[in-house]
Amino acid sequence: RACEMLRSLVGSEMCIRDSGTTVEFCEVAMNLDDGFEMFGGTVDLKHCVVVAVGDDAFDTDNGYQGRGQCLLVVRADDSDKGHEMDNATGGDLDSQPRSHPHFANVTVISSPSHGEDALRLREGTGGDFRNYIIHGANDGVRNDENGSEVVTQDWATAEAAGHPDYLYTVSYTHLRAHETPEHRGCRRGRVKKKGGGGGGGGGGG
Repeated sequence: RACEMLRSLVGSEMCIRDSGTTVEFCEVAMNLDDGFEMFGGTVDLKHCVVVAVGDDAFDTDNGYQGRGQCLLVVRADDSDKGHEMDNATGGDLDSQPRSHPHFANVTVISSPSHGEDALRLREGTGGDFRNYIIHGANDGVRNDENGSEVVTQDWATAEAAGHPDYLYTVSYTHLRAHETPEHRGCRRGRVKKKGGGGGGGGGGG
């Protein structure tokens, strides 16, 4: 029973207000609640891993405006979302300061049959999300319950709205769910047609 109580604790819950704190090289595995929770504040995360937790991997709310980079989520079949990111305080979707996590270089891995969204962005959260690889999920990125924040995949539009009142996701997030034999056949056919040449397009960084 004591072991079960310990496992039910949140992996890491933070309400750090200063902008000089970075949590690096941390792993949360197989607890029954969230991996990392940030309720307000500006703590940064770097090189953090969440494995098979019972709830969400990264959960933000209450005006959190920190950054995350080089993050990995490996979900068990009974894990919840890779990200659950909210803003509303007291039911106000435009409560200030608006949550505005800025996450980049993130991988979310799940089984192809996983029934939960990889990223759930809701309740008026702003944010900036770039360079994601998402494997398996219900929806890769789901956004609803919006306030007045501008939701866009166009950076000029986001810049015009101003921080923190935009929710920006880059248009080249890589999503890969279940690949059937038919999909594989089509993909291999396309590669063969191109003659195996190396070209492809690259992306700038």
